[in-house]
Amino acid sequence: GWLRLNGSPVSPDDLASPTSVVRRQRDFCVQLATRLDFSPTRDGDEAGILLRQTDALHAEFCVTRIHGERRLVLRLSEPVKPTEPCKKTVLSNVAAPAGVIELLVRADRDQYRFTWKSADGKTGDAGSIPTSALAVEASWPKGIMCFTGIMVGLYSTGNGAEASAPADFDWFDYLPRE
Repeated sequence: GWLRLNGSPVSPDDLASPTSVVRRQRDFCVQLATRLDFSPTRDGDEAGILLRQTDALHAEFCVTRIHGERRLVLRLSEPVKPTEPCKKTVLSNVAAPAGVIELLVRADRDQYRFTWKSADGKTGDAGSIPTSALAVEASWPKGIMCFTGIMVGLYSTGNGAEASAPADFDWFDYLPRE
């Protein structure tokens, strides 16, 4: 069976619980992957893989809707100050292929690398993020404390409203690598 997540208004930026299923990243070298069926009908809805250190320090590799178009986005959110919203950097924003899509994250000691595969077998590279950008130490100079380490997994959000469509995940892999 598939796991269905109905995105709430809460986003990974909020000091609340976003709709997500996560686990702690316990391995430097790991592969994360999922197969996602998500067709948002409202701009701002998104679902995909979340790498979350805190509400101010996280990355999303997601299917979303922007200006009425289904997009595949890689975004990094970084803390500025404890009382300010995080700084968001879009690292990749491409047209998402129609239908079910596989999202893949390969991590090693230096980088998180993001790729995707469409239902018809087409593949694409969405970019990379240095692991240091999501490390606990990245938040300390900004006065943001955290202690759990990176939490990785699946998420869905309507970014301020209930999501317009459910996000269906066929599976999620967490595979330690050498």
